[in-house]
Amino acid sequence: ISELLVYTMQSSDNVACDILFDYIGGVNVVDEYIHSLGINDVSITATEDEMHQDMDDCYKNWTTPMEAANLLELFMTQDFMRNEYTDFQKQIMIECGTVKDRLPAPLPESEVKIGHKTGTSDKNDRGEYIGINDIGFVILPDGSRYVVAVFVKDSKENMETNAKIISDISAAVYRYAGNR
Repeated sequence: ISELLVYTMQSSDNVACDILFDYIGGVNVVDEYIHSLGINDVSITATEDEMHQDMDDCYKNWTTPMEAANLLELFMTQDFMRNEYTDFQKQIMIECGTVKDRLPAPLPESEVKIGHKTGTSDKNDRGEYIGINDIGFVILPDGSRYVVAVFVKDSKENMETNAKIISDISAAVYRYAGNR
């Protein structure tokens, strides 16, 4: 399971994600669990394989950036799992090697620690990226931290522009958090 989590979180391995969905009983189990935490603006009804077979299924799985950030904040502050599992999951996010040009891009590596998870869709039949996303936590030099989630939806921009949008928002949040 730990290897599947690493593949899912660090390499965005869709096969590993679907294996984990199957292992725990399906997407509905994940959806119900997230709702039980008080995270309501979310729907997880399609597997990665289903979304690749029918691009319209990508729209069945959704949340808002605020609810994604709320879920990450719960993960950072609540004891849902034993500490070693939480620490393992946080470390996987810190070691995430995918897509460094989004949330991490404007952050000074020597000063902050970031754990994040990217999401990148295919293009729909209108030539739009369905979703280009990044969600993460940032630990500042003084030990304080914040969570951030940025979603770019139905974008006709190229991948570099979408990443720059996310990076620019990350820079603005970092400046705000650093000045508080």
